[in-house]
Amino acid sequence: MKRTALRSAALAVAMASGMAVQAQSAEPLKIALEPFSDAVVSEREPVDGPVIQLAICLDTSGSMEGLINQARTRIWSVVNRLDKAELNGEKPKLEVALIQYGSSLQSSEEGYMTCVLPFTSDLDKISEALFALKVSGSAEYCGQAIHHATHQLGWLPKNDETLKVIVIAGNEEFTQGPMSYKNTVPGAVEYGITVNTVHCGNAQGGKQGMWAHAAKLGGGEFNNIDHDRDFVEIICPQDDRLLELNSSLNRTYLYYGADGEISQMRQLSADSSNEAASGMAMNARISAKASKSYDNRAWDLVDASKDDEFDVSEVERETLPEDLQSATDEELEAKIAELSKERASIQAEITKLSAERAEWLEAERKRLGEKTEDALDYALVTALTSQAKAVGFTFSEE
Repeated sequence: MKRTALRSAALAVAMASGMAVQAQSAEPLKIALEPFSDAVVSEREPVDGPVIQLAICLDTSGSMEGLINQARTRIWSVVNRLDKAELNGEKPKLEVALIQYGSSLQSSEEGYMTCVLPFTSDLDKISEALFALKVSGSAEYCGQAIHHATHQLGWLPKNDETLKVIVIAGNEEFTQGPMSYKNTVPGAVEYGITVNTVHCGNAQGGKQGMWAHAAKLGGGEFNNIDHDRDFVEIICPQDDRLLELNSSLNRTYLYYGADGEISQMRQLSADSSNEAASGMAMNARISAKASKSYDNRAWDLVDASKDDEFDVSEVERETLPEDLQSATDEELEAKIAELSKERASIQAEITKLSAERAEWLEAERKRLGEKTEDALDYALVTALTSQAKAVGFTFSEE
């Protein structure tokens, strides 16, 4: 099946089965913020194993459409890089939170900002939230955004197995607003959080606007990107097959639970949004869906069955697809095993093809003289890789 047909099929499926998700996601999830509060709103218990917590603060003022588009399409490259991380031989759990600031669509009492999405490992929810963002406004209070990210999100306690990072991206001076970054950035550091800054513009403007100084105070990295750059869309020989494999992969998901069917619709909707945005985004997403970071045990029985405490007899049959609602425990176990084997085979082929694609793409970019250093994902990957290594993480294939 050719690319056009695959694209049409994916869009048709998403339109037919994803309307409930689209209706629910017209407005992003918002958490009420209490301006100027110094209390940690959400405290969490420690968890076993390594964790990478990444809070992304995005400027959604009127001039930032290019930044938002890069965030939407390039988050998968960041996921794929972090999926190669290990600490003491164990892969970390990735949690991402999203805060928007500078938006006139948000209350002035809240500093024109809101928490769009609290920390989550549900990558489809992250994609959905990014595509729901709208740009409007001109009051970009970076210092206050750092304060909110520090005090309003569920950060884990300091420990040797958790990397906690804030990345803030925007283009106006870092000095705007009622709260000085000279206080709020060191405040984040006190909680063990590293602060990275991404200035949308040239390096000189970033330095003059105090983006470099904020990163220095936060123990992080300062980067500049061209948020309005048009990147060359390069079609690779592996693309059509990867789209076919993605369709096959989706058929191995077996939803359950109160939100199971809606979550599967969200998965299809995220596929549709990313494919419509760019081939680059879709292929990076497909690669991420073959990674350990793409874990949907909250709604998918195949992933859920990996838990030691999983008990098929406790699955509420009425939440399953209709053809499995009367299945016996043995029949359901057999179905899960069948889909698990099929998924593993598909993901292995996706991983192999994605690696071949990456190698081919790198060579083609060199031939065309196409650079990626001024893109959002490059800035994020560079900073997160060095900071993860600094606390003991290693990366495979290095």
